[in-house]
Amino acid sequence: IVGIGTSLPETAVGVISGLKKTSEISFGNILGADIFDLCLVMGISAIVSPLVLNVKLVHRELKWMVFVLLSVILFSLDGKIGLINGLLLFTLNVIYVYYCYSSATKEKKDAEILEKEVVELVSDEPVSKSKKPAIYLIQTIIGLVILIFGGEILVNTAIKFIKMWNLTGEFIGMTLVSFGTALPELTTSVIASYRNEPDISVGNIIGTVIYNTSAIVGIVSFLDVIDVSKKLLFFQLPFLLLVSFLLFYMVKTGSRISRREGFVLVLLYVVFISIVVWMR
Repeated sequence: IVGIGTSLPETAVGVISGLKKTSEISFGNILGADIFDLCLVMGISAIVSPLVLNVKLVHRELKWMVFVLLSVILFSLDGKIGLINGLLLFTLNVIYVYYCYSSATKEKKDAEILEKEVVELVSDEPVSKSKKPAIYLIQTIIGLVILIFGGEILVNTAIKFIKMWNLTGEFIGMTLVSFGTALPELTTSVIASYRNEPDISVGNIIGTVIYNTSAIVGIVSFLDVIDVSKKLLFFQLPFLLLVSFLLFYMVKTGSRISRREGFVLVLLYVVFISIVVWMR
């Protein structure tokens, strides 16, 4: 739930860029945000407080994430992600959400306690039972309006930069746009780590990556065929997969992500973004 919620900016950018037939901005944004989350957000969260994890749960989520990433790579081999591929990816997300829901209903942890933990991560206000549903509805509508206008401004600005600097849409999406859309994940995960809620911190990151690379890629492909460049296919996507395997190794060997490993992840992001800028 938290992962999907913090991915709403990527969703807005994806829909708007798809409607404007600039899907390369969205796809670059998705991959850039995923690497931002797995390296920088995970790394900073571990530096704030070492992430002691539920190994069984995290392994399950990481396996899903790797499977989704492999599916995206497979569908990208011909240089395009079309409607059928997008439908399959979106279906994967539906199956994943259902699987998570089914697994969650078997957990013994009280749902009201979990709800309070999640809500208080993004607000210092305690959860109130007396708040009327209409208030939540109004807040949701206001949030969606801001999100849509923000996404429109972000995509239009990205298009201007592309024309002004003669850059590719995927480069702008992977750098400038991804920095902006990934900030909710950074805020949520770092706060969760600071409050000693590592499972929420890591779950938010992994859930976001799965949602981005399945649901959002699927939605964008419904609106516009996604062109996948050789740079994305042979560098960015394999790099994302490599980081996923590295996280799998970190969790498997130590049942945690230490501060030292957090610094390694941050350094990996610096190396990645430096190579992306050099390759532009």
